[in-house]
Amino acid sequence: MGGGVRWQVTPLVYSFGVAAHPFRAFVVDPVARHAGAIELYGSPEWACCASTDATSWIARVGTRLYLPIIGRGESLSASIGGSYFRAGDEDGVAGELGAYVLYGVFGLTLTIEPTLRRREVIGALAIRYF
Repeated sequence: MGGGVRWQVTPLVYSFGVAAHPFRAFVVDPVARHAGAIELYGSPEWACCASTDATSWIARVGTRLYLPIIGRGESLSASIGGSYFRAGDEDGVAGELGAYVLYGVFGLTLTIEPTLRRREVIGALAIRYF
């Protein structure tokens, strides 16, 4: 059990939940993302508790699908995604599930990385500032 921090850069989003400007780059308003969208992202992160010979830094690129659940995603939305990660000399793939409330400001995510020693499952509280 440990802590960590993850940042995200989103260079491209296609929002199928809004009619105006479905393609967005770098700046994505919450309604466009949580009303239904697919995004491409890059993410550096620091995740505690790497084994003694490994780094705690992880770099990943991935894609994520957002689906509205309640109120066009403003009250509740969900996500499913996949990513490729690199941590020191280890690399692999990961899967992710998430749920978000209050226009996507707060969420819970679960990332599963079977090959990343001592960090096979990462649960996170997501707080986004737009």
